[in-house]
Amino acid sequence: MREIEFRGRQGGGEWFYGGITRYANGNVAIFSEIAGQTDVSSKNFVVAETVGQYVGFTDRNGKRIYEGDLLSLGSGSLWLVVWSYDYSRWEMHRSAVEWALTPHGGIREIVGNRHDNPDLARGLV
Repeated sequence: MREIEFRGRQGGGEWFYGGITRYANGNVAIFSEIAGQTDVSSKNFVVAETVGQYVGFTDRNGKRIYEGDLLSLGSGSLWLVVWSYDYSRWEMHRSAVEWALTPHGGIREIVGNRHDNPDLARGLV
């Protein structure tokens, strides 16, 4: 079974990881999990635009890759991780180039994300 996890950042910059709830008023909260169960006492409201899903793959250092992460493929070029609604898959984007994100990524490394490093992400989509 595939693991589903989200992350989101609060206005002050702290990241939270876990399950997600979107309220009717537009607010979004991330809930931590303890022993596989959602801990409703751990509700952390986050900025909706910063929410990204875990894509199910890791980088070469074993770090989890999330939607919105910036990846280096070792050549110095940066790629942005996005969900493709056209092809229903995770992709890496760089300007007008799109590649499917696959589990075989021995050289890719997370170097940041579009929210903490907006200057690096500019022009990648």
